[in-house]
Amino acid sequence: MNGFIVLINIYYLAKIYGSSEYFKILNVKTGSEYLNEFLNFYSKQIQEFQPDFEESPSESDLNIFVLRDMVPAGILIGNLKESGILDVKLDFVVPSYRDFKIGNFLFEQNADYFRDKGIQEVVTKPGNSKHNRYLEEMGFQMNQNGGELYRLSL
Repeated sequence: MNGFIVLINIYYLAKIYGSSEYFKILNVKTGSEYLNEFLNFYSKQIQEFQPDFEESPSESDLNIFVLRDMVPAGILIGNLKESGILDVKLDFVVPSYRDFKIGNFLFEQNADYFRDKGIQEVVTKPGNSKHNRYLEEMGFQMNQNGGELYRLSL
């Protein structure tokens, strides 16, 4: 019986890790009805992970949805500074997709996306301990020159 259970578990693990997923970056304009609804729906969780986030992105912000198998699974909102720094206001992933794949897709596999926009560095304020762990897993480092910012060079 135990051998049968092991075989079933191996089958499902192979299915999970062997499946290819589709990821896509989707830019949205500030004021988009869907963007507003998304932020409103997840507002409590956003405040839990990133309590400093202001719920109204400005017109100059870069708003990026990350689609995973065509489902809006994460969002990145940031302000692009003239110095080539993206100041992240929000980096949020919906609960069912919090397995670091979206972060890897954005910051490792698509670093050229940011470089093409003139972004050389991404900075963000710390959030709760789970969010900070995610930032460190993605390669962000706490600013050593004072101040409370995580930085990622692209």
